[in-house]
Amino acid sequence: MDKFIPNTTQTPNDVFDYWMLRLKDVEYRVLSVIVRQTFGWVEDIATGRRKEKDWISRSQLIKKTGRSAWAVTKAVDSLCKIGIVLIYDRDGKLLDTAKKRQHNFNKIFYRYNQNYGKDMLLNPLDKRRV
Repeated sequence: MDKFIPNTTQTPNDVFDYWMLRLKDVEYRVLSVIVRQTFGWVEDIATGRRKEKDWISRSQLIKKTGRSAWAVTKAVDSLCKIGIVLIYDRDGKLLDTAKKRQHNFNKIFYRYNQNYGKDMLLNPLDKRRV
């Protein structure tokens, strides 16, 4: 039996078991697009290694989530602030604030932070609704 089921996206269980319950609608949709655009693609057939990050344009996020530009921007800011999503420019510089992303005209790469919560003193979501 092959390692992979064709046309599927391997998704970390915490996306379903933890984040679906805690994120707002558009936040969860944006996270889902990021997971699909990364873990949904095999980079190395021999090892089965999946993509860890991907360039995703703002217009792609809008189209794939079915939500407005304003809602997507707000969700991206929230996910980045919480630390679930890490955003980089093409040189690998972390774009951890809206201000850093605002005037960046290069490609922006998104990554799901699988290490979220490790070594954190306080979970930012503890301050939000659950």
